[in-house]
Amino acid sequence: MTDADLEAAIGRGQLEEVLASIRAHARLVPKLADLDPPIWSVPKEGGGLEVAFWETAPERAAREAAEAEAAARAKEAAETAAAAAAAKANGAK
Repeated sequence: MTDADLEAAIGRGQLEEVLASIRAHARLVPKLADLDPPIWSVPKEGGGLEVAFWETAPERAAREAAEAEAAARAKEAAETAAAAAAAKANGAK
């Protein structure tokens, strides 16, 4: 029986669209388990539902690697600047 046949049998319209939406959500649910951090959380002290941005584990790993690389470059630039300042101070004496 197709979705259209089911609509006709129970005499309700738009059932086909509802079933399509349910099927789409059913495909999405397994993917939600791979999100890190989860897209929702409930605070321990109560209150409303908090929603975080969506990030899969591979996306998180890539972001963390990029952040670590940027931090390493910033540290290297600071050390180079400090060494140049020390050399200039030693040359001025």
